[in-house]
Amino acid sequence: MPGIGPWAAVVLWAILGDPRRFQTARQVTRYAGLDPTVHQSGEADWRGHISRQGSPLLRRILVEAAWWAVRSADGPWARQFAAWAPRLGKRRAIVAIARKLLLAAWRVWREERLAREVHPRRYQKKLSRIRATFRALPPYPLAERWARWTGPTADEGPPPAVPA
Repeated sequence: MPGIGPWAAVVLWAILGDPRRFQTARQVTRYAGLDPTVHQSGEADWRGHISRQGSPLLRRILVEAAWWAVRSADGPWARQFAAWAPRLGKRRAIVAIARKLLLAAWRVWREERLAREVHPRRYQKKLSRIRATFRALPPYPLAERWARWTGPTADEGPPPAVPA
């Protein structure tokens, strides 16, 4: 996906864990701390700033990924940012894009499919970087799903176990 590089993908995978444990998009944004706070008094009901209840590292990576995603002049995230920035301001608009990016990544990951915007050559390049990163990590309980999602290769299997 535009904006999600190898490190952002690793952080998403490490912090979110199994995407199937979240039933709704609201649960994912709540876990990440990107949901708005709600202020209620009598008949009044308004939204405030983000709750910041989740991982600060995850929010930081998502905001950075959102900045990368809006830098492409022809992408859908750039158009959305251009529409929101005059009304919300750049900082709030980029946090909104980060939230949308998180939800899009979660849906793609949960459904185990590629995003529509993916360029096959870029995908293979990012995938090789992610595989190189995972070679040094201990095995994850979802290694079978990772192998099924990324596809088997002749010379590589799932990431090897690190000796204790």
